[in-house]
Parts: sequence; C-alpha cells; structure tokens
Amino acid sequence: MECIMKRIDDIEKMGMEELEAAAMAGNAGVPQGLEERIKERILAREMTRLPVGRRVMQLGGIAAAVALALLIFNLGRVDDQLQDTFEDPRMAYAQVEKAFAEISNKMSMGVEMVSQAKPLAEKPLEILNKTTQIK
Repeated sequence: MECIMKRIDDIEKMGMEELEAAAMAGNAGVPQGLEERIKERILAREMTRLPVGRRVMQLGGIAAAVALALLIFNLGRVDDQLQDTFEDPRMAYAQVEKAFAEISNKMSMGVEMVSQAKPLAEKPLEILNKTTQIK
C-alpha cells in the first residue's frame, strides 16, 4: 500500500469526512510500547491521586469498621454472665491507656512509612511525564 505524506496546510484544509477516510485508509502504526506506557502512567496517576493523609484516613476508617464488626460479632457470642478481668478500675484504665499508646505508635509508624514511600511512588510518574513531554 502506498503511503502519501501530506503537508500540514493540506491537512488543515481537509473536511471531517476526508480526515476520516484518510485515517481509515492509512496504515499508520502505533508506536511500539505505547500501550504499556499508557498503562504505567494510569497506574502511577491512580497511586498518587489521593494525598497521604487521606489514604491514612481511609485505611483508618477501614480498620475501625473491621474492629467494630468484630466487636459486634463477639458481643453476640458473649455469655450473659460477664465478669470483670480487673478488680481495680485504675488497673483496667492503665491497660486501656497502654493499648491506645501502642495503637498510636503503630499508626505513627505507618504514617511515617507512607510519607517515606510517597517520593518513591511519585518517581515513576515524573519519569513518565518527562518521556511523554519529549517530542
């Protein structure tokens, strides 16, 4: 099949029907690896779409929903005769404070890990942006 190159001026003067016919008749190839680059760019965009704080909030919300579901599930199985595990309420409160402190530390570590991973996740997006801007 013979491929005829047209000048930009000629292309700009063509109507929609002529452009469609030329596109259908033409045998223009897709650049090699274009599909993979598009998929990578979409994936990188999806990974960096939400701010870190929002992702942490979403994960925290999911964790809270799971904890609530487990609590409700376990409450249905508890016998009618509940028994305190601590005789001294201050000891029980101290255990609760200790548990909350550990949860807070784990959440802080998670937030720190996410903030450290963010530049690594943004690097592929920067590379893709640079490669797509090169013409």
